[in-house]
Amino acid sequence: MYVPACWNNELNLFDYEGVAWYRTTIRLEDTQHVRLVFHAVLGHSDVYLDGQHLGYHFGGYTPFEFVIPSLAAGVHELVVRTDSTLDRLTIPTEHVDWFHYGGIIRPVELQRLPDLYIEQLKIDYELHDADADVFIQVRIRSLSQTKLSTALTLIEGDR
Repeated sequence: MYVPACWNNELNLFDYEGVAWYRTTIRLEDTQHVRLVFHAVLGHSDVYLDGQHLGYHFGGYTPFEFVIPSLAAGVHELVVRTDSTLDRLTIPTEHVDWFHYGGIIRPVELQRLPDLYIEQLKIDYELHDADADVFIQVRIRSLSQTKLSTALTLIEGDR
């Protein structure tokens, strides 16, 4: 099945609520740090790489990710268990006025990461008439075993 897609539509399982499994392979030419970004999986999801459980996520439209340092060169199996089952403890609950479809409904990315990368970037501002105070927060993460440093440069406008 193609990703992204909703299995209810693609497989003619319009009324099905429950578990579905996805499996694919990833091929790396060299050992690399990688990040798997899931932009949205409906319901519950458990992610496995080469049989190892990377983690669990619950949510319909929220992204989540896994960073895998030094993933060896070769072919790797990626398996995702999804579950669209609703009950009285889930949000939304089992009694809603729409059908809770299932599947990997937004893209999945495999990003190759350097030893030092920007993990998070946040830009905020406060307006004061024609002026603005701009606040920038950067979180840098290192996947290296040795000490690394870098310089960050902020360029405003076309300079």
